[in-house]
Amino acid sequence: MHRRQLFTLLAPALLLRASEARIRVRIQATRKGKSAAANDSRSLEIVLISNEPFPIRALDPVLKVGDVYLDNYRFSGEHNEILTFFTLGNEDLRPGSLMVLQYGNDRPSRNEVGNFSAPQ
Repeated sequence: MHRRQLFTLLAPALLLRASEARIRVRIQATRKGKSAAANDSRSLEIVLISNEPFPIRALDPVLKVGDVYLDNYRFSGEHNEILTFFTLGNEDLRPGSLMVLQYGNDRPSRNEVGNFSAPQ
């Protein structure tokens, strides 16, 4: 099999596009004991839940919230359909900021997932 044919077969699994998947967002305070950041009452978990598995790639996923880049993450769920980003509590996350998921600097993987709002 030629390299181009192999890429064509794998391409759908490499990209998660908004047109293919619906992503819900849940923002919550980090639970005590979950991480070292949990001691800071401002630390958050931003949980992305998709109807399709998130691809695991060589490039790490990054969640951009306004001008802040979050790269501390964990995949979970039976088929990697949950992607959770963790904040340390000292980031300047502004309500209403656009949240964008992207793998490294790979523009085709860019996916707008909603606007940030602080948990109540």
